[in-house]
Amino acid sequence: MALIPATLRGVNQALILITGHCGDGEDTVDWGAFVRTGQPIVLYMGLRNMGLRKLGGIAMSLMEGGADPHEPVAVIASATLVEERILISELHRVAAETWELGFEAPAIIAIGAIVPVREKLFDLAADIPEMVG
Repeated sequence: MALIPATLRGVNQALILITGHCGDGEDTVDWGAFVRTGQPIVLYMGLRNMGLRKLGGIAMSLMEGGADPHEPVAVIASATLVEERILISELHRVAAETWELGFEAPAIIAIGAIVPVREKLFDLAADIPEMVG
């Protein structure tokens, strides 16, 4: 259970959704523009169509655009399925860790302030047996 909210009062007011499809193979996305919004980013089809090399390139582009290398990132593979796997990482190392741990598609990747909220929600859920059992 990922427990990462899309939006949360006091954390963010919006969410940027980006597909893993980059058109004709050329990355024309202005990643720095997304960083400047200060809002979390969610990459759909984050491993299947982008691959780990592409994920590393996007992470680099985000950092070049002003993102903190220590920005929290969650890779959620097979979300909502029994096989669900979750990696919590940081922008500067997410591609390497995703590779090392053998994460595969289907996956989504959440980047930003919504990721650390997960731990707080797990603490709250621990008090509700049907949420964690």
